[in-house]
Amino acid sequence: RALAPALGPRGVERMSQLIDLAEQHQPLRRLRATEFVAFVRGALVEDPTPARVRVMTIHKAKGLEFDVVVLGELGVKIGYMQTPLSVNHRPDPTGPPDMVLRYVKKDLRPLFDAYSPLIAAANEQATARQIDDDLSGFYVAMTRAKQSLHLLVEPLIESSDGEVDAGPANAKTLAAVLRHQLAADPYQPTGTLYQAGDPRWDDLAEELPPPDRAAMPQPQLVKSDKPSRWLRTLTPSSQEGGGKVAVASLLNPGAQQSRAFGGRIHQQLEAIEYLDTHTEPIDPELQPILAHDAVKQALGRRYANQRLWRERAFVIRLKGDLVRGVFDRVAVSIDAVGRPVAATLTDFKTDTCTPAAIERYRPQLALYRAALAHMLGIAPKAVACELLFVREGIAVVV
Repeated sequence: RALAPALGPRGVERMSQLIDLAEQHQPLRRLRATEFVAFVRGALVEDPTPARVRVMTIHKAKGLEFDVVVLGELGVKIGYMQTPLSVNHRPDPTGPPDMVLRYVKKDLRPLFDAYSPLIAAANEQATARQIDDDLSGFYVAMTRAKQSLHLLVEPLIESSDGEVDAGPANAKTLAAVLRHQLAADPYQPTGTLYQAGDPRWDDLAEELPPPDRAAMPQPQLVKSDKPSRWLRTLTPSSQEGGGKVAVASLLNPGAQQSRAFGGRIHQQLEAIEYLDTHTEPIDPELQPILAHDAVKQALGRRYANQRLWRERAFVIRLKGDLVRGVFDRVAVSIDAVGRPVAATLTDFKTDTCTPAAIERYRPQLALYRAALAHMLGIAPKAVACELLFVREGIAVVV
């Protein structure tokens, strides 16, 4: 409490984490400060945030713990490799490889497997290692929970005559593994497939007595003239909806497909400098999008003399915060001596244009505008921001 005014909210969170690490280190009975410093440097802690619900990848969650963990998108195929450059054969799983082969697509493997059994074994080993990695990552995700773990699997589709599509329950996915290992009936279409423990664990937790702070030594504060190191990290995407996200939308089984579609469209639009001079083949998925007038205008020249940024990453310090993000597309108007005088920022969206969607994205565009104006050294009012809903071809100036 005594340090709070000097540290600020983020500093208080970091100090609380340091105290937690000190309590973890205390049972080791090591008195040297250098050992504690080494312990702290090697520890993983959660990035301080006021949000009570955190969304992160399994990789980022490694080493952290949370009271409640919810895992969705378990319908992803396990053992799937993202087209590696090569595969290798190992006589001993822990030994060095004795053969390195160029990766061959699955439909062509029978031709090579028939040539040598070692080639077939190398492909099988590569698949087995990928499955092992996927299951290890799943284990890491499950063990992040301290009190409650919720695993969400997609429901099985039931036809009007009562027939259940058992395909997803027999697929090579984590969801199928859970159905067959935990559920009494792996082909149960919906509902709770498995449950263990007391779901009211939070009501049963014992109340710990508050510490006697009066008996604790109070620190002597010395004011420093050095700039604060407690910088909050902001991203424009975190500002959507005022920083609030409906958990139901994150756990929607169709959200993964929507994000994958959005990623593909962003990647294809990034490849286009100017539509009227683009000569590369257009993906059929992108062709109906490029037919919209608003999309054509966005992919054309905005100013007579301009610089163009496409998928431009940035990290800047803005009003005491560290702001990082990626601009989808920015056209910068420059004067005769090359100085920026105005800019148009276009943010591509693949969802449906609705008043609610526009309001949800408004805070995100506001942070983009502030960051871009700061980077270019121009007034924020000189930055035009537009949401481009590419499926419908609707551009909305925000």
